[in-house]
Amino acid sequence: MRLHSSGRLQLRRYAFSVHNFIRYGVTDLFHNVEIETSTRCNRRCSYCPNVNYDRGDFFMSETLFKKIVLELEDLHFTGIFRPHFYNEPLLDERLPDLIQFTKRHLPYCRIHLFSNGDFLTDQSMKTLIAAGVDEFHVTGHEGVLRNHIKILADKTEYKNILRTYILHDNMELSNRGGHVSVPKMITAKTCNLSKDYLFIDYKGNVILCCNDYLSSTVFGNLAKEQIIDIWRKKEYRFIRYSTKQGLFLLEICKRCMGLSNPNQPPAIPRQGGRPILA
Repeated sequence: MRLHSSGRLQLRRYAFSVHNFIRYGVTDLFHNVEIETSTRCNRRCSYCPNVNYDRGDFFMSETLFKKIVLELEDLHFTGIFRPHFYNEPLLDERLPDLIQFTKRHLPYCRIHLFSNGDFLTDQSMKTLIAAGVDEFHVTGHEGVLRNHIKILADKTEYKNILRTYILHDNMELSNRGGHVSVPKMITAKTCNLSKDYLFIDYKGNVILCCNDYLSSTVFGNLAKEQIIDIWRKKEYRFIRYSTKQGLFLLEICKRCMGLSNPNQPPAIPRQGGRPILA
């Protein structure tokens, strides 16, 4: 009897959990990885912290990227791999090679590429699919989806792998840990982001979540440490458990949940009037 693809995925995840319990003593390992290969973005959307800050033009070293992927391979990672943070991934010319390396060593993971779509073309999609991208997620910012993305989305060959979204100021949006003001803020009683995801910035820092734009809460650095050792740290496990239970102890979490003033992010050094992140 042949199993449906979702059934095979569940079996792989079960085997993943058993393997990690036997070898590392943990079963709650992340199922999603977000990794920042570069910092640059060409847009300054009102609901993104990039509108207020400049992340500069930095790149994760290929050596560090490959170290992380090889550690995920050792962990038998079969979840979702996302090469992005607040950057535009397509501005990193190394992207096809990085994805190809990832897929070679993590053949059972699914690689999702999130993009504003400005630089996405028919040819780049073909190149990235050949490299190993399983899904494209393109966001139309400020209520607009570019015409060339509409054309790509209508192509039969991309129907099941190109997903489009439109964001606008009237939607319920995250305040990104208090780093942006939004008309309607998403609130929740609990948060599973730090429980289900591993977030890595371009320096190799393992940070709290996707809303930790400034990498204000760092649990370890993968240039010096191993993924599993960081994941098992007591303080990291405690924060994951606490947020899952709806207990928000960190100031960034309180701002994100609207439990304290959401519009007072930490002070950042400025240069020429604009906050600079190095």
